[in-house]
Amino acid sequence: MADPGQGYKAEAICFTAGPKGAAFGVGVIHAWLASGRSHPLVAAGISTGALTAAAMQRCYRELAGAHAGPSREAARWTWFRSYLRTISVNPLKTIWRAFPSPVDFASDQPPVQDLSCPRDLAKEEAQARRHYFILTEFGVWMARLPVRFRSLASLLVHWVRKKERYGGPLNLASLTGAGVRIVAGLWWNLLCHPSFYSESTFSYSDPASGQKRYPTDKRFPHPLFGWRVWLTAIFIGLALLLVPASLFALIMGQWRALFLENPIGVRVFAFFVAGGAVLLLAVLGVMASENARGRILLVLSKHFFSELDLSRNLLNPYHFQLQLKQLFGDGRIDEDPIDPAGFGFAPASAAALLQKRRKPGRAVAGSDGDSWNLSARAR
Repeated sequence: MADPGQGYKAEAICFTAGPKGAAFGVGVIHAWLASGRSHPLVAAGISTGALTAAAMQRCYRELAGAHAGPSREAARWTWFRSYLRTISVNPLKTIWRAFPSPVDFASDQPPVQDLSCPRDLAKEEAQARRHYFILTEFGVWMARLPVRFRSLASLLVHWVRKKERYGGPLNLASLTGAGVRIVAGLWWNLLCHPSFYSESTFSYSDPASGQKRYPTDKRFPHPLFGWRVWLTAIFIGLALLLVPASLFALIMGQWRALFLENPIGVRVFAFFVAGGAVLLLAVLGVMASENARGRILLVLSKHFFSELDLSRNLLNPYHFQLQLKQLFGDGRIDEDPIDPAGFGFAPASAAALLQKRRKPGRAVAGSDGDSWNLSARAR
């Protein structure tokens, strides 16, 4: 690699995103290294392109720290080959490891702790175990769901017919029946299979203090979907039992003595009447009002996604973070220092970087437009 001299032409390169962009980027890095060209002034990219830009920076860092001779050629290709192996041999390994295995659905134990995890990723490892366990428990809960596919298909067919305004009262009755069967199955599964688990299972040791920590603020065992959902299911079950009990007391002539004259009975009856009225209003809102339906479904979806640890992502990124750490090492990458290769890596937007004092040779991970603007300005 020739050092930049008087005839050095400042170049900039921007790597594109996506799987094809990653493969193309490896070829670009290989061609750049094989030709002995000097490092570019700027290497930019988005998504996987940002990873490719960081890989190019690392290759030239290894090359700049080597002496002349055979060791220089070894440094030119050693780290590049490890990067090439990572993205070409089973590149989706980190994704598949985050998915629950079919064997885990029959297991009665939580995931095993990764004792080889680096200390600074202990919290992420505990969060990954918790996320993996919740996905497994949710899969087991869904397998127990007493709802047939026929009911779902019937609901869909009669809903389409209702939207197209044909079928009349018979179609509406069939739609209501299918909806009741599905809701009843969901309620029964929530009531009978709360799937309790404890957060203490996913504890980890804090790298700084050495104290025992937990991924969340919860400490005591709790249901898979949270206490509110399970208690609501219990309330509905007790309310359904109260109806035949009230009818029996009325037939026996004891209704007034149990629910009006008895202080405890009055309070119990008032509690179930008030709670039933709230649930009835929510059901009527879902059925009659588009605005109320949207709000209620939004609240329910937020709660369920939060309890299932799906608010941020479907799969936990711990295995991907661990792969990057093993690949790039423990070195901190920041904006200002310039390494011996001549350019660094700045995980910031390119537009913000342009407002700073420009330093030669920096790899930038930013937005699509910002990265291309930076490349154009660098030329």
